[in-house]
Amino acid sequence: MNWTAEEARYALNRLIARRKIRPSDVERALGDRRKEIKNLRQRLAELESLGGAGRPRRATSVRRRAAKRPAPRRRRLRLSAKARSRLRLQGKYMGYMRRLTAAQKAQVRKARRETGWWAAIRMAAGLVKRSAKSR
Repeated sequence: MNWTAEEARYALNRLIARRKIRPSDVERALGDRRKEIKNLRQRLAELESLGGAGRPRRATSVRRRAAKRPAPRRRRLRLSAKARSRLRLQGKYMGYMRRLTAAQKAQVRKARRETGWWAAIRMAAGLVKRSAKSR
């Protein structure tokens, strides 16, 4: 089970409220966890003291900081002026279409098929303005 800390806390609170589990049981489980961590640290220390092959031991008192990695280089799209213009036009069209009702979208699609992109965008812009005024 992969629970977030908040989900686990919620589940414990619900179980305690329903009297399915006692708070002392939770405390005992947490105490067992601390003991287990202590035992694991002791075993690791024993293994490290054996030496042999492996990495040299780092000081445990120094907190490790994640190495700051450079941001991955973004690939730049190489578009012609015509392709970039088409993308910009499509963006305008979609921006207006997003705000229209289904019936209005059908009108604009029909206009785009019959008269072209620019006429459809003008029509969509007008419909958006009219719907904004009526609110």
